[in-house]
Amino acid sequence: MTPERIWLDPGTPLAEVVARRLLAGRSRPYDFRSTLIVVPTLNAGRRLRYALARFAAESGAGVLTGPVVTPVQSMTLDVNRAGIADPQQSIAAWVTVLEKIAIENFSGLFPLPAARRDPAWTLKTGKLLQQLRRTLAEGGWRPADLADLESLPLSEKRRWKDVSALERLYLATLTSHGLADDIAVLLRHAEEAIPPAGIQRVVLAGVPDPAPVSIRGWTA
Repeated sequence: MTPERIWLDPGTPLAEVVARRLLAGRSRPYDFRSTLIVVPTLNAGRRLRYALARFAAESGAGVLTGPVVTPVQSMTLDVNRAGIADPQQSIAAWVTVLEKIAIENFSGLFPLPAARRDPAWTLKTGKLLQQLRRTLAEGGWRPADLADLESLPLSEKRRWKDVSALERLYLATLTSHGLADDIAVLLRHAEEAIPPAGIQRVVLAGVPDPAPVSIRGWTA
């Protein structure tokens, strides 16, 4: 796909100006089923669909839209969700790992043992670790990638090595239950750069700073 940059009128609501730009010069009925439209938020997507339908109706035509998604969602559009852990299952796997580990073996991440490693601590820590992985994944990173960075001080490398080791235990726990991790699936699809079936064009609609993992998938 050849990239084209278009500057839009900042004085007009984004959904309206994007919708008019998409419809301009196209034959009716308007068909965007081969176009992947990437928007900054889910709410922006709803507004854009509404604007497309309204402007098409004003011209006496219908409109067929393809996927309208956020940048990270665009990486896993064709993924079969069966067998992928939902958020509750992911956190349950983290809790299982944190309950079983000898915490003194992870002093890089936990320099001071938890005063009380109770269910509240394991739940909170599991959520934090999963959110950390998700934040890294949006940049196209895994904990192991940071653990191998020579530029980091030793204390930071030890911390990331511990996070990476815990991640391996977490992934193994999911695998033992026949489940895959959604973050790992996201990264794999970004690396493989598999476009959704039938997509011939990608439109970034008001997404000035998409997640690096998305850029990797679009340009690979």
